[in-house]
Amino acid sequence: MSDIQKQREALINVLPMAIEVPSTDEFDDPTYRPLLGPKGATVGELRLTVEDLRKRITDDLLKAEVLAYLLAWVASAGADDDARVSEIISRHEGDKK
Repeated sequence: MSDIQKQREALINVLPMAIEVPSTDEFDDPTYRPLLGPKGATVGELRLTVEDLRKRITDDLLKAEVLAYLLAWVASAGADDDARVSEIISRHEGDKK
């Protein structure tokens, strides 16, 4: 087996069976399409999927950073694991007044 064939096989082994193609209409649900085969996704659908996935990953990374900042803030306020985040925030909002 050639190196190119090995690379192709390795790639195919890690590909998802199906992809979630985002709708171009904000009111429609995404479409699930098999990635490969005669009824498989088109290159355009793959492009939309990759763009959407990258956007969601970026959004999730931002959300993770903000939540990590919040966690550090409430932990520095002395909150234990059973404390409600909203209670800690409310308690410190009162400090501003």
